[in-house]
Amino acid sequence: MNIEQFGQIIKQKYPEYQDISDIELSQKVLNKYPQYQDMITTETVISPQETTSGSLLQRLSGGVTSNIKSNIEAGIGIGKGILSSATGLGSLVERGIRSNLQQILPKTTEQKIGIANVQYSDPTFLEKIIPLQYRKPQGLEQKVGYAVEKGAEFLAPSGKISALEKGMTTLPRIATEAGIVGLQTAIQQGQLNSETATGAIIGGLIPLGGSILQRLKGTTKTIGEKIIISKIKPSVREIEDGFKVENITKYNLGGSLENTLAKTQNKLNDLMVQLNQNLQASEQKINLNQILQETNNTFKTTEVKTRLFGENKAIQRVLKNLKDEIKSVSKTSEVNLMEATAIKRGAGTKGAWAYGRVEPDATAVEKVYSTFYNKLKTAIEKASPSDIQGINKQMSDLIPISNAILRRLPVETRNNMISLTDSIGLFASVFDPKALALISINKLARSSKFGAFLAKIGQRVAPTTGIGKRIFGQ
Repeated sequence: MNIEQFGQIIKQKYPEYQDISDIELSQKVLNKYPQYQDMITTETVISPQETTSGSLLQRLSGGVTSNIKSNIEAGIGIGKGILSSATGLGSLVERGIRSNLQQILPKTTEQKIGIANVQYSDPTFLEKIIPLQYRKPQGLEQKVGYAVEKGAEFLAPSGKISALEKGMTTLPRIATEAGIVGLQTAIQQGQLNSETATGAIIGGLIPLGGSILQRLKGTTKTIGEKIIISKIKPSVREIEDGFKVENITKYNLGGSLENTLAKTQNKLNDLMVQLNQNLQASEQKINLNQILQETNNTFKTTEVKTRLFGENKAIQRVLKNLKDEIKSVSKTSEVNLMEATAIKRGAGTKGAWAYGRVEPDATAVEKVYSTFYNKLKTAIEKASPSDIQGINKQMSDLIPISNAILRRLPVETRNNMISLTDSIGLFASVFDPKALALISINKLARSSKFGAFLAKIGQRVAPTTGIGKRIFGQ
């Protein structure tokens, strides 16, 4: 019902109020008993004749008119929110002054100034002159605008509040937030009541919740990394070769195995471009035959031959093939640092590509090329100028990730055996992250993507705005 209908109902029950207008009578009752406000609506009832009549133009324009009306109603809700808080602030001050005066003034003086027998919750001067209908939203649109305004009142001072709380420990921040939010609630209510206490409790929970999240961030990171490890299952040798699960989070490589591999290769491609730009004037050379000899020597010791019993002839065949590969790459066996880095990347890829395959000599290929990769990596690091050490470090972080994941891909995904020269440029043409769809997740606990998500949360819980600083501290 609208406010006039509400007044008419009151008059039916109390005829002595017939001389007062319907609206005025309704306002007096609502001021005294605000719990009846929910009975009042501002909706207009349209008759069936109005619904079915009218031209097509009128019907089409009705939607535009409705949108304009909704925006206007939302604006009215915002205005009511502002007026409500202004009235609340004035009323809170008046109630405070009134209560104090009642404590110190004699009854006769109280009667003269009109505060004798006045209860704390009785309407204030502002509440009397500004009717409730101008301070309380009616209808959905007004309520939305009203809620936005009230939310803005809470958020607006966040910058100053976060500056005030700078350097505070958790307990003082809890007390500060409880006081501030409690005061904001009291202003909006116009008095100290149970809502004020609730607001203070909620305010105290803001930094408390942030403190709990900060304590949990290390835990979520650990859980996320454990999930990633369970998906990739790096071997001891891969860890010795430089695989670190935290680098997946560090370089934002999380996702399915295919996506992580594609992201890793794209980052490596970008680093190769940077390396090329920095090494154009470099005259440093790497002798591949020397690296081959060091690799060969690794497999000549009695201890290694005993451990690799049954594979030694296959290893010698692979070493001979590797020598032929080196000749095909460089006639003099000497290459610059850029070429050496590309060969290093290719050698690591070929070693990982051969893992778990059933072809003859596949195991020997994996062992020989992985050893060659590590020897070449050490030589490049020693020969590289200081200004590209950062790029080399990033590549040394990424290549072990690529190799570990490549070993986890099904053999059929890796297709046929490849040569060293094939592996050098393989990923630039084969892997395109835009073409790799994310795998749907049925069990989050078994998903490497979910693991990366948890690890990311654990690493990046940090305040960046006024609100963030109020929640997490500084």
